[in-house]
Amino acid sequence: MTASTKLVKAKPIPKRQIKPEIIRANLHKTHAPLTPQRGGCWLRSSKLKIDRCRPCIAKKNEGCRFIDMRAFPTDSFEKVALEPKKNNKKIKNDDNITNENDTQDIVLEDDPYFISFDGPDPITKYEKKKKATHIQKNRITYRNMILPTICKAMVKMLQEDNQRVLDHGALIRRRAPFTNVRHVCDVCLTSIFNLHYMCAVCAMDICVDCYDKDWEEKDNLRIAHCTYRRTHTKDHLVPVIKYELKTLQKFQEQCSQMDVDDNHDKNMTTTTIPVNGENDPLLAATSTTPPPAMTTAEPEKENEEAEPIEKEEQTIVKDETVKEKNDFLIVDADVVTLEDFRACWRQGKPVMVQNVIDSHSQELWSPESFIKKYGKTETDVIDCKTGFVDITHVKDFFEAYIDSTLRHGYDKGKPVVLKIKDWPPKEDFVKKFPKLYKDFMRILPVKEYCTVDGSFNLSNRLPKEYLPPDLGPKMFIAYGSDQGEHSVGTTKLHCDMADAVNVMCHANKSDDRDAAIWDIFPYESQAAVRMFVEKIANEQNRKIRDPIHDQWLYLNGTLLERLEKEHGVKSWRLYQNPGDAVFIPAGCAHQVSNYHSAIKCAYDFVSPENIGRCLDITSQFGRVKREDALQLKNTLLFAWSELYYSDE
Repeated sequence: MTASTKLVKAKPIPKRQIKPEIIRANLHKTHAPLTPQRGGCWLRSSKLKIDRCRPCIAKKNEGCRFIDMRAFPTDSFEKVALEPKKNNKKIKNDDNITNENDTQDIVLEDDPYFISFDGPDPITKYEKKKKATHIQKNRITYRNMILPTICKAMVKMLQEDNQRVLDHGALIRRRAPFTNVRHVCDVCLTSIFNLHYMCAVCAMDICVDCYDKDWEEKDNLRIAHCTYRRTHTKDHLVPVIKYELKTLQKFQEQCSQMDVDDNHDKNMTTTTIPVNGENDPLLAATSTTPPPAMTTAEPEKENEEAEPIEKEEQTIVKDETVKEKNDFLIVDADVVTLEDFRACWRQGKPVMVQNVIDSHSQELWSPESFIKKYGKTETDVIDCKTGFVDITHVKDFFEAYIDSTLRHGYDKGKPVVLKIKDWPPKEDFVKKFPKLYKDFMRILPVKEYCTVDGSFNLSNRLPKEYLPPDLGPKMFIAYGSDQGEHSVGTTKLHCDMADAVNVMCHANKSDDRDAAIWDIFPYESQAAVRMFVEKIANEQNRKIRDPIHDQWLYLNGTLLERLEKEHGVKSWRLYQNPGDAVFIPAGCAHQVSNYHSAIKCAYDFVSPENIGRCLDITSQFGRVKREDALQLKNTLLFAWSELYYSDE
């Protein structure tokens, strides 16, 4: 073949616009026999071409979404097979040479049907499976504490899903379970629990919330974007489920019955905590020491100048079980009990457990140790003021951590405040820092809640096939600032969808001031905080998507004073020092500022008490298109299944 030879291209595959009324009609009727699609939409080994799904177009690793679900009349395939010569015309090039592989593609123009998967529900193989690592000596007691706490959220979730499935009736199709793929909405990235909608043309998966939106609004126009510049309407969508209706109805009946029998949901909203388990048979049955009496007073206003706290105000005396400060719990690690923690935690308030580290931990988490072991490693560092990201060596970062005169800008009186966030960013903590991981899990207080196998940590119930989220631990290492709370802040105002525990493992303290200041805002004040932060953005002519989730502002002393004056909102203020573990409830906006350089390590968890808040923040993340790695609804379902059958 000469250089001037021109290849004859096969005729382009036409992009059909399938009429929505045909799709709806095909969902209502049956056609026998049908041949299901067994392979990808466009296999190189096959000349049969049909409308491709998004993953097949993008060649994503998740695989074809139409496999075993989209089907065509069998006689259409037979017709193609019987007439290969007519449809597979060989193409000759300019040299009159026939290429056996260059045959014309066959376009199957029959309108698709959709069939249901008839295999077992993915949850059935886990229902009777007991996991002793999650529920050990107090198995039944913990089960009886957790199930009544989460049943209200379960009932609401299942009622909404089951009712919509019933409303769709015969249109519903069931698909095979996903494995090793995090199934999310293609529009908002929220994880898909059960009912969702799939485009019959491009296989776009759309969650219930995005389906319910007005697609003609400016912010929602992209929902209607199909492939190849086509558009799809809601009538192009097939309602799809992953679990059989009878399976979820069974769980709904279990939850509803437990809610009626136990009436335990009052503990989720109570404003007072019973002493000695009064009016709480679960606590009374397990309590060995009286839980602390908690007040319902508003958080006290703190000195905006952040004067050093007297030692007796910040340290817990050994013979004293707890100390009330700002209406949240401060307790020593040696005396904290599960009952103490739960008594405060179920009110949605933060908890601080002090003195969790010992001399062994202090040596492991020292900056010198990081320089020695990881000094040559490169890592990203963030400028706390500008948000700019740079790369530096661990050795250089920690040398300036120890000696502030080595920081950029020190000679001009404005030393830069840098931080390392979510370290390691991509690697598994246990593989990167095995000794630190082991020590961190050892020192964590209230292990029933905040460890990998904690009984009250619902996140550990999600099977591996569902790709559970990486909840940590992760390190947060930041320089301190002499300005403290009047600076730009070490961690700007933000809100997490999961609960978290944050341990200060080291601080480079040069004076008596506390190492870090936390401002944690009550979940109930979120609307007011949002309104205020949006007002500040307007004053600064700053465009934002979300006042809190953009994580763009630190509320300094002046702004905190304005927030209280204009909206009556005050934060819980916590002063953290080495050895202090701060528990932050899900849904509580919070911010941090360091007076001294500090090494902190955090771990996320999902507690039964805050499921409702987690669901709310998950919905908020969907509106700003942040991926829902937590998969909360799936987590809730599997947690219920395991716990409910754990006493059999």
